[in-house]
Amino acid sequence: MGVMLVAGVAALAVAIAYRAGHGAKPAPMPACDAASSSLGCGPVAADLARHVLDLPPGAKLLAAQSDGERVMLRLGLADGGEELELIDWKTGARLATIELRAGAAKP
Repeated sequence: MGVMLVAGVAALAVAIAYRAGHGAKPAPMPACDAASSSLGCGPVAADLARHVLDLPPGAKLLAAQSDGERVMLRLGLADGGEELELIDWKTGARLATIELRAGAAKP
């Protein structure tokens, strides 16, 4: 009984080691050229268009968060303030701009 237990554990260890070393390899990326996509290769990139977004002078991108077809950008402005911009992925249009101010008190 002990021999069967040791043999079973050894077989399990060999099977795990074999699968770890011979796992499924990822499929190679298809070759593409600049004409097929403006943002790179792959099925997702082919659906996107290239857009240019002009930031305020001296602004830095602090964070970005995507939500489906929109992206929210958090910008650090040159004067020390911050701004949020909501951008549409497909059109590149600004949907909203929110200036963040510190210390503004409500009556």
